Amino acid sequence: MNIRIKTLRNELALSQEDFAKSLNLSRNFVWMIEKGEREPSDRTILDICRIYHVNENWLRTGEGDIFQERTRETEINEMVDAMYKTDENDFRYQLMKLIAQLKPDQIHTLREIVEELNKNIL
Repeated sequence: MNIRIKTLRNELALSQEDFAKSLNLSRNFVWMIEKGEREPSDRTILDICRIYHVNENWLRTGEGDIFQERTRETEINEMVDAMYKTDENDFRYQLMKLIAQLKPDQIHTLREIVEELNKNIL
């Protein structure tokens, strides 16, 4: 599992320090896990899977895909949850607050704008 954890961390482009902080671990403990000197607890394994959407079977056995398949609905739910936990000055929070106050004709206009933006992006 030590090699898979290091592979995951590198795939996420995270330093040992940043990876450790996200899991409430010390950088030294992550280093020891990656060297095979320590085994992560079940809680750490579950935290890795939850925070980084990792396939638990892959992390434990190496079988399957690294990441869990995520639906668009799951991604939207996570974004909404994150907005509730954020500062009121966060742009996403302010945007959703504004959208919630729009009248039906304004929603229609916003939809047209978003559709036009989407054409220009793709």
